[in-house]
Amino acid sequence: MSRFRKEFLPPARSVSFVMVRDDIPFRIAAQHLGAWQDVSGEQRAELTRQMAKKKKEREQLAKVKEVERIKLLELRDEIHFLAAIQRETSERLRQLLQGAEAVCEDEAERCWDVLSLVLDDLRLTEDEYMNLAGLDGAA
Repeated sequence: MSRFRKEFLPPARSVSFVMVRDDIPFRIAAQHLGAWQDVSGEQRAELTRQMAKKKKEREQLAKVKEVERIKLLELRDEIHFLAAIQRETSERLRQLLQGAEAVCEDEAERCWDVLSLVLDDLRLTEDEYMNLAGLDGAA
């Protein structure tokens, strides 16, 4: 005889889903869904408490992932911004070296200084992005 209640036979997909989602065995998943015959009120309360705890853990993990995603997007934007500064400064330096008129007396030297600073910042930002994305070993 089956241990499932005859009045409530959950679809196998429901039990399977709960088993995978919460990483629990079949019996506990069936008990949680109210489909197991010999579950006392105390056991049901304990199951409910455990499921609430797992749900809270999943929600906390989702919040952490969202914060990481937002930080990755911010870092990506900073990388694009720094790369644009690098391109524009390199182009201006190229023009100066080809004989374009300088806006100020030491414009070429300032371009070199900017390129040096941007390169340092770009490397640090890219490293931070790669570490946060879990790609620090790739390359």
